[in-house]
Amino acid sequence: MGEGVRPFELVDHYEEVVANVRQFNEDLKNGLYMIHKLSQFKEWFYFPELDAFGPSKFIGYKEMNAGFYNNGHRTQEQKRIGSMPLNGGKSTTRLKRWFREIPQDEPLFKQLQVKIDSFLKTFGKKPNKALQLFYPKDK
Repeated sequence: MGEGVRPFELVDHYEEVVANVRQFNEDLKNGLYMIHKLSQFKEWFYFPELDAFGPSKFIGYKEMNAGFYNNGHRTQEQKRIGSMPLNGGKSTTRLKRWFREIPQDEPLFKQLQVKIDSFLKTFGKKPNKALQLFYPKDK
């Protein structure tokens, strides 16, 4: 593996996911370039302990940040070392260890939908029409 190049790897522990959602929201506050992608994310995970959301494709991979996310694409170096591409479906499957999908007819879905609408509106964005919301299983 090249110096400073690391592959995308799925998270193994809930604590990694919490660290990623903190980083995601910090990167947004700092105005990093991901803001234009917010409406593209379909699968959003809510963290009641942080009162924060994070998208699957970002929070489901180890030690994620806006630079490493690279607009959702592998760098040439990552391709060269055989890194898996970022995949929202794979990360959602991994995150379902700790989260459950909220059905649209459940009252919690409407509550979270209002919260995510408000959150995205602060960046001038709207949720994706295929929005899916997830909530921790143990909460």
